[in-house]
Amino acid sequence: MDGNTRYVVFTDTHQPANPILSFDDKQELRQWLRSEFDDNLPVINAIYTYFDELRSTKRERGDPLEAYKQNELEKIPEILNSVEWRQTVPEVGAELLSEFILAHPMPNTNHRTAIVLLDRYFQSFDNDVTIPDTGETGEWYDWASNYVEDSKRLLTLRRRHRIFRYAKKLGYDTIKRKDDVLIRLEEYDIDRNDAFKHFEAKHLARTERFVQTVLEKTDATHLGDVKDDGKSAFVDRL
Repeated sequence: MDGNTRYVVFTDTHQPANPILSFDDKQELRQWLRSEFDDNLPVINAIYTYFDELRSTKRERGDPLEAYKQNELEKIPEILNSVEWRQTVPEVGAELLSEFILAHPMPNTNHRTAIVLLDRYFQSFDNDVTIPDTGETGEWYDWASNYVEDSKRLLTLRRRHRIFRYAKKLGYDTIKRKDDVLIRLEEYDIDRNDAFKHFEAKHLARTERFVQTVLEKTDATHLGDVKDDGKSAFVDRL
């Protein structure tokens, strides 16, 4: 209790068994990916390779990556199929990033991994476009973290709007989720009947603004009018 604000902690205490896939070497990883995801192998290989490298780096620093959910790589083909391709590059990039985050296929670091996927998507059109590591402190972290925090709020509201609606009726006005991200319930319309779809749409709109900022900061605004040529072409370019 702090003044008129109440805090509630909600968490899933279930720890999944073997949430992070482990392989003895990259060859073994490639063989497993090829056997499971042949059609979308280049995309999934790029995603899991980054995740594995990030995990190794954090382990070397003495900061092991905690897994809070099961690995769900099988969601990635579903993510690719849910995107409406053959729009402009910023529109497809925003959908790709938003759908990945909403699906949350990785055991952790879903936002950073999703931004790497966006980076690979942009590079498939222009190899000179590179998004710096948004997970490290500095200029990029400072502005990217605003997007990540907003995204986490909308992601949480989308998933938990029913229990938050109940909490609001009981007098709770602020939710403090993981990473100290505050959600002030009065700022969001959680009482609407279509709350799930509503927050999904708001997440996409917020992601679209983020993608436009990425293009500006990477001097890649020339991609703004480029028309995407389809999922298969993207996979082939990778």
